[in-house]
Amino acid sequence: MCRIFTFWIAFAAEVQLIEVDVFLQEGKLLVAHELTEADENRPLQRLYLKPLKEIIELGQIKNEIYTTIKRCNVRCLYYH
Repeated sequence: MCRIFTFWIAFAAEVQLIEVDVFLQEGKLLVAHELTEADENRPLQRLYLKPLKEIIELGQIKNEIYTTIKRCNVRCLYYH
């Protein structure tokens, strides 16, 4: 069964960690539990990375460091 909404189900359940089994096949990262299940129609980019990027851009998720910095009113220093 192809579960293209796995990321969204986990996000809606407010899980703290999402683990993904990934295999490199012909230069593509494919999501599968076993190498024999790897399918080019299940790329990591589409199933997990793109949805994660969308949520971050919508401001729906922030990491603990961001929250701590904001709460303590600490300025971030960037080193080049």
